[in-house]
This record gives sequence, structure tokens and C-alpha cells, in this order.
Amino acid sequence: MKSSPATRLAILLAVLIIASCIGFVLIRWPQFQQERAHVQATRGMIEATRAQATSIMQTVEAETTGTAQAIALVTANAPTYTPTSTNTPTPTSTLVPTETPSPTPSASPTPTATPIVCNAEVIDGDWRIFLQPSRGQTLGSFVVADGTEVVIDARLNDSTVRGGWWPVRTQDQSGWMLGRFLEFDPECDSVDIKDVADILDAPDDYQKLVQDTFFGNPYNWIDQNDLPVRTSRDQDERQDYYLPLNSTIQEQASVAYIQAFEALNVTDFELTTSFYRASATVDSYVGIRFRVNSDRNSYYELRLMQNCQMRLYQRFDNGTNTLIFEDSGVLIGDENLATNCSDSLEDYLSMRLEDNILSVTLNDIRFSPINLPSDTLAQFTQGGVELVSYQTNAKFYFISLTGRE
Repeated sequence: MKSSPATRLAILLAVLIIASCIGFVLIRWPQFQQERAHVQATRGMIEATRAQATSIMQTVEAETTGTAQAIALVTANAPTYTPTSTNTPTPTSTLVPTETPSPTPSASPTPTATPIVCNAEVIDGDWRIFLQPSRGQTLGSFVVADGTEVVIDARLNDSTVRGGWWPVRTQDQSGWMLGRFLEFDPECDSVDIKDVADILDAPDDYQKLVQDTFFGNPYNWIDQNDLPVRTSRDQDERQDYYLPLNSTIQEQASVAYIQAFEALNVTDFELTTSFYRASATVDSYVGIRFRVNSDRNSYYELRLMQNCQMRLYQRFDNGTNTLIFEDSGVLIGDENLATNCSDSLEDYLSMRLEDNILSVTLNDIRFSPINLPSDTLAQFTQGGVELVSYQTNAKFYFISLTGRE
């Protein structure tokens, strides 16, 4: 029987499909075999790992159970210890480790306050600037014109915008002026307050022993009768505070001293002061006494006479006064400017004892140095200091005493 073309084509297609499938199987068969073997090997490894893990768990469980049983057995069979009162063991102190201290943090530096500086203007004419807070010494002084501006960066505790002495600076010089002749900026009330010794540049190795402008009575000055000396304030152009010493009784001096100063002890010293005297007689004087602590009747007394002569006396216990030095001094300033000791201006005194040599300057007069014997130094350096006026009314405006202890 003869088949039709369509049947033959279908048969051919079926043969081709079958052949393709057989070829695909023949080509992929080795790969199938490899993948099957890999899967089987992986499954075997998983089963082996699972069995190993199960064995380990069983071993751990058995060991744990055995250890617990052993502990329980030991605990049960342990002997019981009963302490007795006669064999109480001494407790042993336990060492506590010392803590290492933590480093202390460094303190931050405190910022330094900027000093206050103010300006003032010279008023009411041309005036002189002095090198000390006193019009007694004109040496080194100079004149500034009305309207000149000066700079101020410090003041004394008794300086006010109405008076007292003010340290001032011009462009190239410095000195002191009375506040009466200045018109101040408001900031001048707030400048630093300093001692006289700080502004006058006392020696660096000297200590400040007495720094008094007599603003109030911080040192408690007392007189020869052990009564307080009351400070006051001038009502003239000075407008300055002062310590009054009035001597109106013949042959009796007025004295003021600091009782607390008796405890001090120095080897060298420097003393500066400014004072005014009124109603001076020929024999009148203003003086400084140096005495030992235990005896107020035995002392050395430096007298500044009404004619500016200097005399040094020694007084003994029996009341005898012995003149041991007298000098009229040498004028070291301008004779046309020099002040005398009987005018209406202040007198400026500077004393310095160093290496047994006493040097004295009064206003523009320099006296011959005094070489003090060693046996007299104790009265100058290890006792009290007294301010004195005799037959005159004196006003002390400040005192600065520094020394090497």
C-alpha cells in the first residue's frame, strides 16, 4: 500500500524528533551522572556530620552528669568544722591596692587686668611738676603750660579730684602735681592706688615698713602722752591730708610715734617725708627721733632748724643732750628756685642709712654724710621712729619708710 506524501513527511519529522532526543540524552548523560554523584556525596557528608554532632552531645552530657555527681559526693562526705573559743584564728588584713592619683590639671592662668589710664589737663595757669610729692625740693622740677594734657596711671589713697598729690606724665617726663591745678577725666577716680614707695621706686630689696599719707589713721599714731593723734585735711590749695604736731609750750616738744613699729628690725633704711611748719622761732625745729625699743628717754634726734641747718643730737637717760654733728649743707639746686625752711611751702626730707653712712637731703640742700659708729647703729635700726616738732606747729603730709630686714 503506497503512503501519501503527507504521511511520509509526518513520519520523517517524528524520526527527526526522536533522533534529536536520543542525541541530547547521549550528550547530557555523563553530566547527569556527575551531578548525581555530587549530590549523593554531599548527602553523605551531611549525614556523617549529623552523626558526629550527636555523638559529641552525648559525650558532653555524660561528662556533665558525672561531674555533678562527683561534686555532690564530695560535698556530702566533707567533714564539718566546728570552731572553738580557744582557737579563734587571728584575722589577716587584706591588702587594698592603692589608687594611682590622677594628675591634677594645670590651672588656667588668670588674665591680668589692664591698668586704667586717664588724662588730665593743667588749668588756671602755668605750674611746676616736682619729682616728689612735695614743693620743697625744686631740683629736677619743670614747668608745664596751661592747657597741657598729662597722663595718670596711679594715685595715692588720699588723692582726690579736689586736691592731694598726683603722679603725672607728659610725653617725655614725669613727676607730681597738686590736684588743685588739674581738670580730670572721669576715669581718674578708678586708676590704681599705690604707695609712695612704689611710685618713687624704692630699692627692690627694701621692704615697705611704713607707708602713710595720713588718710585716716591706719597706723594709730599716738603722742607723748599716749593719746591718739588725729589726722586732718588742709583747706588751702593743697587739699591734702596731714598729721598735726603742735608745740606751743616752751621747752616741750610734741611727739608722734607708731607703737607697733617697735617690733621692727632693719639693717639699712630709707625715710622720706614732707612737712610744713608755721610760727617758727629761731630755736624751733622739726625732727626725727631714733630710739631703742626698751627706752624712750635714750635716743638720737635729727633736727631740721628754722634756718634749714641740720643738727644731730644724742640724748642720754639722765636727760643730757649732746650735739654730735652740725652742718649747714650745700645747695644743689637753683638758688632762684630753692625754698627755705620758713616760707609757706612744704619742706621735703630724705634720709638714707646704708653701710653705716647716714645721708640727709632737705629741699635742695645736701648735708655731709655722717659715718655712724657701730655701737650706735642699734638705736637707728632696731628701735622706734618718732616725728617731732618743737616751738612750731607742724603738719606732716606723708611718710615713707622702707628697709632691709
